[in-house]
Amino acid sequence: MATTIQTPPTEVYMDADRAIFQSSGVEPHILADLTDDIYEHYQQCEQALIALDRSPIDNELVRSLFRWVHTIKGNLGIIGFSPVLPLVGAAEDLLGLLR
Repeated sequence: MATTIQTPPTEVYMDADRAIFQSSGVEPHILADLTDDIYEHYQQCEQALIALDRSPIDNELVRSLFRWVHTIKGNLGIIGFSPVLPLVGAAEDLLGLLR
């Protein structure tokens, strides 16, 4: 007989007053790892966009940017942060065209 383990909703706080995101079904330590990974990839994307502004024909940088955005989209899907998935998916599509 299989046992189902229920994990409580996890809240991510962006300020002291309220939670802006609640993820149910994701263990807190996994959520923390994924959000850290999302933040790291976001920083890489930001730096890549700045570099692409200076050198717009850097194909390797475009491919790296695509991979980072793809990873962010996947991680957002895992934690269930669906409000931004269409936006990130559209960015991934545009980068896919540039590759």
